[in-house]
Amino acid sequence: MTSATKDKKNLQAQLAQKELELKLLKQQLAEIEQDPNTQTLAERQEELITERTAWVSDMIACRDKLAYPVNFAPSVEYKDCIAEITKKP
Repeated sequence: MTSATKDKKNLQAQLAQKELELKLLKQQLAEIEQDPNTQTLAERQEELITERTAWVSDMIACRDKLAYPVNFAPSVEYKDCIAEITKKP
């Protein structure tokens, strides 16, 4: 058997192995895509951004509705919380 023949058989074996790996990966991908509990990262990030935006909007609306007595001093924790939720990401 010549070196070229050995190389060809070796490459064919590698190709067969890679085709099998590809088939298994496609099968796994199909299973993941069909799983209703699976979300893409982009979808989950979009949900989190929407949820955080709604939460921050609610907090700002609540803060704006508060009527402080003249001598009222908000706690440090409250000030830190408001600063955290109103800062830009």
